[in-house]
Amino acid sequence: MKGISLFLFATAFTLGQTGQIVKGWNGGTKIISGIVPIPQIGLMFNFETRLDPSIPPIEGIGEGGASSITRDGEIRRIMVDRGRKLYFGYEVKLERLEQPHAYRIGFKKLRAVPTERGITPEWSSLEPPWYPEPQVVHLGDVIAMTLLVNPATQQKIIDYITITETPIRRPIVADGTNPPIPSPQSIPDDGTVRIKGLPSNAQPIRIDGQDATNGIWRMWSEAARTPSLGDREIRLETPRLTINGKEDMSSVAHPQNATGAKVWFYTAGAGRFVLSLSPNAEAGFKQIGSIQGNHLAFGLGGNLYALDCADHIVAAPGLVMVYVLQEPNWKPAGNASDFMIGTDK
Repeated sequence: MKGISLFLFATAFTLGQTGQIVKGWNGGTKIISGIVPIPQIGLMFNFETRLDPSIPPIEGIGEGGASSITRDGEIRRIMVDRGRKLYFGYEVKLERLEQPHAYRIGFKKLRAVPTERGITPEWSSLEPPWYPEPQVVHLGDVIAMTLLVNPATQQKIIDYITITETPIRRPIVADGTNPPIPSPQSIPDDGTVRIKGLPSNAQPIRIDGQDATNGIWRMWSEAARTPSLGDREIRLETPRLTINGKEDMSSVAHPQNATGAKVWFYTAGAGRFVLSLSPNAEAGFKQIGSIQGNHLAFGLGGNLYALDCADHIVAAPGLVMVYVLQEPNWKPAGNASDFMIGTDK
């Protein structure tokens, strides 16, 4: 069945039940989903975007995501139609209240042209005619944020939003009891997360008797003790690569997908990184990364690499450990310089 244009879909859209708390979602077709952690306030913003009803399909829709604007709970959520150079979305502000499992959520228009995913000022934007007032929601609530509505058919693009909690990450404050900082030459470059030379994945680091990693060490330890997920596949759906927080624009310009027991990505200057859920120390794999939802991250050689995908990377809940093998001298055929992904045997 031929789909309709997103532009035609939205030329006369209206808003329906935006910001309403609902029991869940069953109808329609999933477009994308994602998670944005906000460790400073101990919350996670979870969304699933659906087209309801599923027919007719919409041409050009399917790419988008969400990212933190600030560290205190401001998030930008966008969807794009790359072929027509259109984007739409909203900004959301989350606040954790003193009442247990209660949060304030507010929506507003995009304040500026987003720079991610290759969007430039020449692109056109769409937006809902109004945004709901800030409201208090609770753990377990599902908030339906209607993005666009076709007035002729009442077909909708809806974000279903939930808020979950994580340990709050506060700045580490030294109390004078920490051991002396070892010389850089005495610390091996093995990808281990360390604070003043102590490996945080080998023991909890405590200051004034409290875990200085605010639960992060515990999460990693529990994930490391879980049974092997080597029988599961890793799925990279339109991944977006960032290195030390800077986005690799070639990963945005050329959307790609890869699924397999071992997947890899290539970036110029660093070579190829092979990712696996199975330990294989003999081949050189190191357990230096983690996957949570649609986010994968690892540190190697003094750099932090992160992949944000359009959907969950592994069909498993919680934090999942990932093994990484770097092949710095690997180059694609034709000596291409753009970001690439693929599967490995």
